[in-house]
Amino acid sequence: MTRRTATILWAERYDWELEDVFAVHDEITQVIVANLPRRVEAAHLEHSKHKSPENMAAYDYILRAKDHHHKHTKEDNAKAIELAQKAIALAPDWSLEHAWHSCALGQAWGAGYMEEEAPLKLIVKAQKGLETNSEDDAECHRILTEIQLVLYRDFDKVRFHQDCAYALNPNDPRIVAQRGETRMWLGQASEAINWLEKSMLLDPSEAPRRAKALGQA
Repeated sequence: MTRRTATILWAERYDWELEDVFAVHDEITQVIVANLPRRVEAAHLEHSKHKSPENMAAYDYILRAKDHHHKHTKEDNAKAIELAQKAIALAPDWSLEHAWHSCALGQAWGAGYMEEEAPLKLIVKAQKGLETNSEDDAECHRILTEIQLVLYRDFDKVRFHQDCAYALNPNDPRIVAQRGETRMWLGQASEAINWLEKSMLLDPSEAPRRAKALGQA
């Protein structure tokens, strides 16, 4: 079922002899893997029918902003910020674009793409939008974790927002990696190592980027 609506996406009953519990486990796994993605896709399509045209257009802007953000260049960063701002103009009360606007601004600040004061002021402004609209959004809590860690060193809020992000999406490798990084800052090195290693297993393509944090832990 989905967390937000408690809607059942798919259910099935299995009636097997438990002579080989591992074979039964493997067969159930295969059935779920084969069926669940289509069920989730259908549920998302049905959900999208109820979104306003403004939200659909804003979502398109955010998908494009994320693409530019992940290219890690100055030009792409500027484009990501521009697209996120267009999304906010269309749907100012939607939390997702505030999250990615803050993320792109944080990238600009960290990489030195802007004069230092400019992105800091904008990040604080975007933070207000995030805190107002975060609801049960894992992305918002992930970004708020970064803001509280990098800008304020408020470790109580770091733990709170990271725990919320993880509870909402425990299989997102970025959130799992962040869990390791925050545990490192909280002085829990052995826990940090476990979470960072798990994130590298979840997404091997990002393993080289996680290696630095793992080495620090």
